[in-house]
Amino acid sequence: MGIAKLTSVFGIAAMSASAMLLARIPVKERFVASHEAYALPVSADVSRTLLPDGRVFEVHGAQGWADLVGGTVARQRVTLPQIRRFASVTVMPTGQVLLWGGRDAQGHVLATGEWFEPGTQRFIHAAHLNLPARAAHTLTVLTDGRLLMTGGMSIQGVPVTTALLWDPRQRQTSPVVGSVGPRLEAHANLEADGS
Repeated sequence: MGIAKLTSVFGIAAMSASAMLLARIPVKERFVASHEAYALPVSADVSRTLLPDGRVFEVHGAQGWADLVGGTVARQRVTLPQIRRFASVTVMPTGQVLLWGGRDAQGHVLATGEWFEPGTQRFIHAAHLNLPARAAHTLTVLTDGRLLMTGGMSIQGVPVTTALLWDPRQRQTSPVVGSVGPRLEAHANLEADGS
């Protein structure tokens, strides 16, 4: 076999191996809403949230599992009750974690949630919270205990341009006056001064 033919065989083998590896690289989540095309990076489907005990709660919604990272065991895996891609992950003042909304395995935007108890590592279905169906949104605890929900996608698959406040004690929502531009997988942080 000549050098040219050998080089050609190795080149084809290398390209085939590269193609097989590229096929495993996840692509962005793409969707069209209101005649606009949107793409969410694959990294948007992994949420990392610091728990009050210093551990990190790392949710992999598309895979249906979460890891508790840190503490006495380096990494503990828990199974989500269902696939929740692009759900919000919010640590409440009580230490519970609320996973709200997201998209299920069929791509439907969910109007349900799960409470996660870090101490027991168990999920409890969050029924009747009076929160709207959303995916790729933010849900931020404010200094008065209410939560601010912004952005994301509605159950109709349209980007949401309104914000609302949710009072977990009364399970009531109220709209925030004004509108915001469409935001998908944005990050929201409460500053020390409450802003």
